[in-house]
Amino acid sequence: MADGQNYAFRAMQAYLNADADLFALHAGVAAERLAKACLVRRSPALLVELQANAFSSLAMLLGIAVVEPPGRRTKVRTVGLQLAFARLQAIGVQVDASRESLENFIEARNWATHGGTGDFDLEETAANFVKIVDSLRAPLPTSSCGRADAFSGFEIE
Repeated sequence: MADGQNYAFRAMQAYLNADADLFALHAGVAAERLAKACLVRRSPALLVELQANAFSSLAMLLGIAVVEPPGRRTKVRTVGLQLAFARLQAIGVQVDASRESLENFIEARNWATHGGTGDFDLEETAANFVKIVDSLRAPLPTSSCGRADAFSGFEIE
């Protein structure tokens, strides 16, 4: 969670400097980390990308050791921002932003992350970020397998 706070702090610095692209980048990362933290608190399995090779990621997130070939490093692949929000909403977590506001926030983050100059408003993006963060700060119940230490020692992408 401290990592997400660091990105939120960087986003606020960019906001104060009126740097819309940098704000969108750091706010997007902060929101993604917070959304993933909310999913993990419910169950680490909610982070897994549902792909054919997802078994290793699922096992690792649940704290189950997987035997890998020698020299191969285990990478845990997780969902991105858009899918994290969709999963949160599917399990009943309400994000206090309209669908359009959420899509605009994700689009601004994607423009900043993947290059290009997006046509987004800094004030609107910042307002959406605050709504998202406030919505996700409400505590979620923790399941018996929702342990933050499930991530220790693994590279998460």
